[in-house]
Formats: sequence, C-alpha cells, structure tokens
Amino acid sequence: MKINNNQINIQDKEISLKTLNQQDVVGRWWQWFNDKEVTKYMNKGHYRNTPEKQLDFFNKVKNSNQDCVLGIFYNKNNIHIGTTAIHNIRNESGIKKGNFGIIIGEKFFWGKGYGTQAWKMMTNFAFNTLDINVIETKVFSSNESSLKVAKKVGFEQKKLIENDITKDGKKIDRIVLELKKNV
Repeated sequence: MKINNNQINIQDKEISLKTLNQQDVVGRWWQWFNDKEVTKYMNKGHYRNTPEKQLDFFNKVKNSNQDCVLGIFYNKNNIHIGTTAIHNIRNESGIKKGNFGIIIGEKFFWGKGYGTQAWKMMTNFAFNTLDINVIETKVFSSNESSLKVAKKVGFEQKKLIENDITKDGKKIDRIVLELKKNV
C-alpha cells in the first residue's frame, strides 16, 4: 500500500497531526534530537543531529511505503511541537502491524496532555486509515509517563526485553506494548 504522506491533516480541538514539509525540517525538529532531556527515553541522541541528517530522514520517510510520520502542531499558533509515527508497517502472517513512536520536542508543551491526545489520534488513524491491525511500541522501563499514557490509550504489556539497548554506556530494559484493532 502506498502511503500518501502529502495531504494528511487530522484536526482536534487543541492539536493537529499534519504532513511535514522541508520548512519543518530546518525549523526546530532536528534540534530536538540534540537535547539530552528530550531524548532521555529514546534510542536517539547518540550522535549530533544536523538539518542535513534530518532532511535525509524526512526524504526517506516521505517516499516510504512502510512509514507514516506526522508533525504534531499546536492549533492556536500552528507551532510544530512534536512528531508521531507508525514505522515499519508490515504484514506478518496475514496481520498488518506497525511500530508507534512519538516525541514532544518543545518542552513548554510537556505535561499538558498533548502527547496523550496525539497518541490517541495517531493510533486511530493507523487503525482506520492505514488499516493496521496491531500497533506495537517499545518503551524504556524507567519511562513511567509513557507507560502510563500507553495503558491509558489501551496498550497492553507483552514482554520485557532486558538489556535491549545501550545508551550513555548503560544497558536499558524496554517494555514491548501492543494495541489491537477492535474488529
């Protein structure tokens, strides 16, 4: 299935999920991945990010059949505050799956419920428009906020992967969570 990443605009009261463009790349998006506080619970931030690296990523996912990456925008002034995605869309034994990810890069917008709302909006879009059956995500076991949001949205814990990745010289456990489409 070809994902039309060119015209997506999902509106809610306070935020929208929209197709990203090159202006978003050279805005603050690329800088979020250089902020240790923003990337604390992500398998990111190992190497310095640049506008060129972010543009390469943008061009890759823009033309991908396996990724749908959308910007999270604050409606009041159309500020790009984060990004959410379904990556690695695939078919496993007749079941269409994808991997969920999210970042609220603008710290002023943390703790206001926008991440939870974006999480709900993206999972609904994945089920209803991308026709995905199962959404998976991996969350650092120490990331209590994301685990709380995942459970609030309906994700169920499937397994713990001990020492899944290394970040800043430390082994990190991650929890695999899953949400199935209601049929």
